[in-house]
Amino acid sequence: MQARRGFLGALLVAALLLLTGCNVIALKQSALEGTLRSAGLRPGDKRLGPDVVHYWAGGKAGPTVLLLHGFGASAIWQWTDQVEELARDHRLIVPDLLWFGDSRSDVRDFGVDHQVRAVEALLDALGETQVAVVGISYGGLVAHELASDRPDEVRRLTLVDTPGRVYTRG
Repeated sequence: MQARRGFLGALLVAALLLLTGCNVIALKQSALEGTLRSAGLRPGDKRLGPDVVHYWAGGKAGPTVLLLHGFGASAIWQWTDQVEELARDHRLIVPDLLWFGDSRSDVRDFGVDHQVRAVEALLDALGETQVAVVGISYGGLVAHELASDRPDEVRRLTLVDTPGRVYTRG
């Protein structure tokens, strides 16, 4: 009888952990969204041709900073720790790159150039012509290409733990 109670108790604890574990990510996501909202950012979605880019934007009316996340993350899971401080003196744009978070495309082009075009289209749609760009990892590669495409619009570029394309003499 005692062994059966122990087994049932362990089974109950395991079931509770499994049930609450499924909600841990949703709870964390909600907390991260709350942090961005308290920093003055609001979510948005822009249909840009075949792409839908989900982003958070807002903050103070200072210089605009575009934050590009790394591979495997979404914007808010990557950048929430930096947003509160940056939003005090800057306007922030924090998009999910295509196929991450809530961004998607009708085109099955998974290349970096497609990511760059989607970010450029988002900046155009938001009327941004002068930005500082911070990219981490894969987002840094996108940021580098964005700066290469639009050197007059990217005022500053910060790359963190990012690869770069290899250019060879042709």
